[in-house]
Amino acid sequence: RRESLKGKSLCHCCFSSKHSTNDCCRKCPNCTGKHHRSLCEKPSLSVNTSLVSSSNQLRLFTATATIENPNLDAHSATRAYIHLDHGSQATLISRDLVNRLSLHFDETIQKQDNEYIVQYSVKPHAKDALPTNYDLQRSYLEFYDSIIHDQLSLGQIELVDSSDTEGVIHFLAHQPVLRPDKPTTPPGPSDLEQIPALLLRARSRLGLIVADVDKAFLQVKLHPPQRNMSFDSALLHSE
Repeated sequence: RRESLKGKSLCHCCFSSKHSTNDCCRKCPNCTGKHHRSLCEKPSLSVNTSLVSSSNQLRLFTATATIENPNLDAHSATRAYIHLDHGSQATLISRDLVNRLSLHFDETIQKQDNEYIVQYSVKPHAKDALPTNYDLQRSYLEFYDSIIHDQLSLGQIELVDSSDTEGVIHFLAHQPVLRPDKPTTPPGPSDLEQIPALLLRARSRLGLIVADVDKAFLQVKLHPPQRNMSFDSALLHSE
C-alpha cells in the first residue's frame, strides 16, 4: 500500500494529491503516526463490548400464511412467512418458495421476433366461475369505440374471429379512469400526498433512470390460447 501511494505521489495520511505527507494535519488514531490507519503496523487496541438488553421489542409487519399453487392439487399448499412492507415498490418471493409451489415462470414467457408472449396465471375453476361480461361490456361500446380503432390501427390489438372458441371466452369489464384535470371526468381521490415520499425514495439512490414507454401495457402480447379471455365488444360492433 505504501509503495502504491508513493508511486502515485499521494499523501499517506489522507490519500490526497494536493499536499505531501509531512504537510498533512491528520495522524493515525492508533499510534498517532504520520500515516493512515490502514497503513499502521502497530497492533490495534482491543475494545471490550457488551450487549445491552432492552425491554423494547422491534416488531415487523410479518405473518404466516398457507399458500398454494391453484394449478396444482390441494396437497401443494405450504406454510410461508410474509413480510408486509408498505414502502416496497415490488413484490418478491424467495427461490425456495418458488420451488415448493412449483412455480415455473420461465415456461410462461416466450420470445418471438421482437415481442414477448406471456400467459395468464389461470385458476383451474376459471372456466366455470369466470363470467363472460358481454352485456356489461357492450354498455361502454360507443365511448370506447374511437380508442379501440386507434389501437387497432397501431397493431396493438387484433380483430376477433367469431369462429374461434378456443379456451375460456371472457369479455373485459372496463373500469373508469379518474382524471381530475379533465373537465369530462368526475373528481376522484388525489395522489399528490404520495409524491414527497416518492421523491425521497428516489433521492436515496446513487442513480435514477426515468423513462416513459408509450402504452407500455399494450406492447406485451398474450399467449394465443389465452387471448379469448380479453375480448372487446367494440371490435364485434365495428364488423
